[in-house]
Amino acid sequence: MKKTLDISFIFGLLAAGTVGAASIVEVDVDSGAEVKSFDQSKLKHVETEGKNPLPTADILKAESADNRAEVKSFDQNKLNHVETREKTLLPTVDTLSTENVDSRAEVKSFDQSKLKHVETEEKNPLPTANIEIK
Repeated sequence: MKKTLDISFIFGLLAAGTVGAASIVEVDVDSGAEVKSFDQSKLKHVETEGKNPLPTADILKAESADNRAEVKSFDQNKLNHVETREKTLLPTVDTLSTENVDSRAEVKSFDQSKLKHVETEEKNPLPTANIEIK
């Protein structure tokens, strides 16, 4: 007997190691027919409860009033003056020219005959939406 499963369940089985990738095959499934033939009387009634994680306007006003009071009462004379020093970490022209000459020598002396020819293969390891476990 063949059993049709959804993708997330298949990935779970593959990740757990309970099913090997070789035992999964593709199957054409008419999901529209399954949906139409579903018996809705098997469903249970559930009351939905809306949750609002955002603060109310009153909470925001109270928080902002507290913060403004702290900022207004802050004594700026307690701050110390600081001079900003910008550091340039860029290499000098001499350093760049030395590195450039060294790297060119390595590139010029590279032996291309030691490289092997390789054919690129594109693979798609992901299963399609319609799969089946034997």
